[in-house]
Amino acid sequence: MYGMGGAYQYAECGACGTLRLINSPSLRQFYPDNYYSPPATGSSLRTGIERAKEALVETGTAIIMDRLFRVIGWKGGKDASILDVGCGTGTLLRGLRRLGYRRLRGVDPFLPSTIEQPVKIHNHSLSQMAESFDLITLHHSLEHIPECRQTLEAARDRLNAGGAVLVRIPIVSYAWKRFGTRWVQLDAPRHVVLFTERGFRSLAENVQLKVESVVYDSTAFQFWGSEVYERDGILRQSYPRDLAAFLFFRLRMWLRYGRAVSRLNRTGQGDQAAFLLIRVR
Repeated sequence: MYGMGGAYQYAECGACGTLRLINSPSLRQFYPDNYYSPPATGSSLRTGIERAKEALVETGTAIIMDRLFRVIGWKGGKDASILDVGCGTGTLLRGLRRLGYRRLRGVDPFLPSTIEQPVKIHNHSLSQMAESFDLITLHHSLEHIPECRQTLEAARDRLNAGGAVLVRIPIVSYAWKRFGTRWVQLDAPRHVVLFTERGFRSLAENVQLKVESVVYDSTAFQFWGSEVYERDGILRQSYPRDLAAFLFFRLRMWLRYGRAVSRLNRTGQGDQAAFLLIRVR
């Protein structure tokens, strides 16, 4: 992603195909200052443009999540209390706030300090949260956490009655078979655990969480991002810097790969999925 290099070894489960990083290094060094894309500050014209771009990303991310809530069958609404785990500086939370969600919190132990506004984000682990919530989301964060079992247990224990956990993660499937170690969502060593659907279902069952529904929502990124790595390119340098050029680039990639992506998602072979979990009574 950043051209940092390095070689890392993963073990593959012989029963379900899940991948796990062996001898994980200290991970903090692999999260550069711009990894979380913190909000811009200042009053220059350039800052204004950056803020507009950030607002577009925040809102777009939230619209996707808002639609996913309905598609996956979550019955909560905009009055529900929501905790986003591993949320960084709160891109998704700020977007959901724009859409009318108000009872929002975040938690991320990698933040240097707690963020108070516009949404409170705690700089500690989920296990240190005392409150309970109607929905706990792990939006592409569980794969970064070595203690994934303990994290799901902590989420389960912090659900209100009738609450749910929504987990979005990369899935080891077609893209892994096609691209191997050049699969863009392998993302070594930040992605510590990469589940197959079978592997994740097994973990959920073991921590007394039932998989209510699954939605595959992979994108053209699995193709074009992996092709960047096949050329030994650096992912962060492959994005067009201009907003209009970036949007046109995304359109071109969807036109190029959209049909294949739709087929993979429809047949449960996409490289990412969302799981709605409820506590087993």
